[in-house]
Amino acid sequence: MLFRSPGLVELEALALDIHREAGFMVPRYWITEIYGLHAIAIERFDRDDHRAPLFLETIYSILASGNKDISSNYDAEYELLARAIDNTSIDIVSDRARAKEHLFRRMVLALLTGNGDLHMENLMVLQNNGERAFSPVYDPTPMRAYKRHDIKMPMPFGGYGDTTSSISVALGQFGKTLRIPQKKITEIVEQYLKLTRSFPDRVNELNTLPVENRENLIRIHREIRQELKTNGG
Repeated sequence: MLFRSPGLVELEALALDIHREAGFMVPRYWITEIYGLHAIAIERFDRDDHRAPLFLETIYSILASGNKDISSNYDAEYELLARAIDNTSIDIVSDRARAKEHLFRRMVLALLTGNGDLHMENLMVLQNNGERAFSPVYDPTPMRAYKRHDIKMPMPFGGYGDTTSSISVALGQFGKTLRIPQKKITEIVEQYLKLTRSFPDRVNELNTLPVENRENLIRIHREIRQELKTNGG
């Protein structure tokens, strides 16, 4: 992937590192330069050991194929993803409980790292050895560092912006929709609060990200962090 926004390559690399530290599967990547532009190369994960193609499909393609109201990768609530995972008429994933926890974990970490771009084309299902599950994390860039991309989440969840203005409350309601026990919800939030404790320092160490963008992302992180801590997840 080529990037023209200053610092975006370093941001992507940092986000991939953090997701790996959080226990997510993350493909191998390396930073490079192509025709004078900074770029990040991400190893393909849609091939088996013999380099044969594996089934890989975006959540957007899966849901849009059965819902005429979905015409873009933003045209849904996250709750729709939860219902689709639970739909017994089609096995989108092999382990429904694990997939729903994966989705919740992705959302918590997206909020804490300023990734306001967790839409349906940034979530994929991969089938390998007969098992379908969410694919490795491949595009968790903290786009909120750039003011033109500064949105908390690209799709509604937990009544946020409708019945509640609290990210923490909405996150808890979304966790309940996913049938994740409250104890587990709290455990995940606390785990990622601890994991991202050094996030501001790591952002400040990025050499190519302009000061304005660093300050913006750090402010966003601290605001989300404070709300999650104040409201106990």
